[in-house]
Amino acid sequence: MMPQPQLISTHHNQRRYRLNYAPHIGLNSPEEMLFLEHAGIDPADQVKFIAERGFAGIEDNFLKLRPVEVQEKMGRELERHGLQMGCFVNNLIFDRPTFVSDAPEARSGPLDPRLDRDYQTANL
Repeated sequence: MMPQPQLISTHHNQRRYRLNYAPHIGLNSPEEMLFLEHAGIDPADQVKFIAERGFAGIEDNFLKLRPVEVQEKMGRELERHGLQMGCFVNNLIFDRPTFVSDAPEARSGPLDPRLDRDYQTANL
């Protein structure tokens, strides 16, 4: 028989896991919420539902696409439940290059060719 997970109390969240498990709110689009049938379409309600299930945080691939007011509301809910914000990523846009480009403006930036590229990337 598998041992029951030990509860770890953090703020208003009864964490069920020792590791920092954090489900995505949605993977395919900002409107396709992972827990749609349980928590509805509001991302802040998704955060509350995730906290009630004992997770340590959330991940949201579409965070930067959400209106600032929604981001702030999500942030308040994360803080209220003691959750962490996990990764959020750049989004692929199919009608144009999004991660690579030969355009001169895409290649210009703060990098100095005299310094090690890894150092510069870590210190942007």
